[in-house]
Order: sequence, then C-alpha cells, then structure tokens
Amino acid sequence: MRRAFKMPTPASNSQPPLFASPDAIAGHFCLTGVVGFATARQLLADGEQLFAGMKDVQVDMSQVTASDSAGLALLLAWLAYASKHGSCLTFVNIPEQMRAMARISDVEDLLGATPGTL
Repeated sequence: MRRAFKMPTPASNSQPPLFASPDAIAGHFCLTGVVGFATARQLLADGEQLFAGMKDVQVDMSQVTASDSAGLALLLAWLAYASKHGSCLTFVNIPEQMRAMARISDVEDLLGATPGTL
C-alpha cells in the first residue's frame, strides 16, 4: 500500500523563515525551512514588507528544507511584486525539488533559470 507524501510541518524556532542575510548586505535575504501551503501566505506578506523600497533584492534559498507548488507560486508572486515596484529580484540556491517543479510547470524562464543561477 502506498502512503501519501506529507509535507514536514514548519519548525518553531526563534529565527523567522525569511530574514536579512547575516552578511549585512542591504537587499540580501535568506529563506529557511518549509516553503509550502502552510507558510506561503505569511511569507508573501513578509517578503513584500521586507522588499519594499529596495531596488535590488536577492533571496538565498540554500536553507529551504522542503517545498511544494505553493512555494513555487510564492516565488512567482514575489517576482510580480518586484516587477510592479521597479525592483530586480533574484533567487540563488533554489533547491532541486523546486527547480524540477519550475521546469515541469514551464516557468523556469520566469525565475531566470539558467544552469548555476538557481
């Protein structure tokens, strides 16, 4: 009997899932933990608040532990927000799971996906 895949639940810790990068470079942020249905709505609001007024924004996703289609939709929504507000948003270290979803959804180009940049 096959079991359904269950997304991990977000860990409760003192660090928020989206935070300014410790390298102290303005506009650099880190995204951590689970990026999916349970977290996307709050992350969308947090991102829009943190990115407001910034010309260049970079989000490092190397600490994302799991993602689903809502996580991919979040990235696309952030890109739309950035475009609307005249900002340049780039993602680095997008997890393979999310890159695969972008590829099969035919939105890889929207993420600026070329080998080595995701």
